[in-house]
Amino acid sequence: MIKDYYQILGVDRDAGPDALKKAYRALAHEHHPDKNPDNIEVAEEKFKEISEAYSVLSDPDRKRSYDMTGSPTGDVGGGFGGFRTTGDPFDIFRQHLRRQQPNPPMRGQSLQIPLEITLADALLGAEMSLEYHLNSGCPACHGRGGTEFETCSVCNGAGFTQTQQGSMFMQQGCSQCRAQGQVVKTPCSPCKGRGIVPETKNINIVVPPGVMHGNTMFLQGQGGAGFNGGSPGDLQVVVQLKYPDMDKISDEEKEQLRSLLTK
Repeated sequence: MIKDYYQILGVDRDAGPDALKKAYRALAHEHHPDKNPDNIEVAEEKFKEISEAYSVLSDPDRKRSYDMTGSPTGDVGGGFGGFRTTGDPFDIFRQHLRRQQPNPPMRGQSLQIPLEITLADALLGAEMSLEYHLNSGCPACHGRGGTEFETCSVCNGAGFTQTQQGSMFMQQGCSQCRAQGQVVKTPCSPCKGRGIVPETKNINIVVPPGVMHGNTMFLQGQGGAGFNGGSPGDLQVVVQLKYPDMDKISDEEKEQLRSLLTK
């Protein structure tokens, strides 16, 4: 089935480059997947269709072929037998580029911190408070680094750029927007555009009875904030057993230790 690229962009067939670009930017902004988190699959499909239409109509040679034959490649017989057009031949590369973005979701940093406990804590178990420092996602911008975004002017929101080498077309992720199709218009003030802020966290740790020096307790998701929608890292708490100086404790304390060791 031949697609009506003019209808997709909502422009007349005699629309010039400026009108095409204006229509594309407005639609790309409206249907960008980041703007439609509740209906992301439909948004991705619509965004792909809009990008396909603009990539054809903004290229003079492909637009000329499309206007003459209904196909951006010049294929004819759109609805006949084996000559049916499949639309933009670069569409498969767009999908691949979206899956292979240069900044995919990255898991946050896992942290390792020591926890000093007494011999009694090791023998009987204990519950204690632990304070540590980490980088958390900025609450003001939800970790995105900005409060306002605009369509990338280099790739026009497509997330990739295209160059021609002889008869070959090469596509690569847009370096300006890191293949996102959008750039920060207004950097977030609290995090200075980084998307993360330093935080001091205080959590309760339950030390199980019988723990030994050097044992590690893993707390999932309590580490540093992830990037590009990645999950947070873990927290590794390494037990440091503080042995008492037997020359400095009283006979009563020595007796208490003996009773603990024989339980």
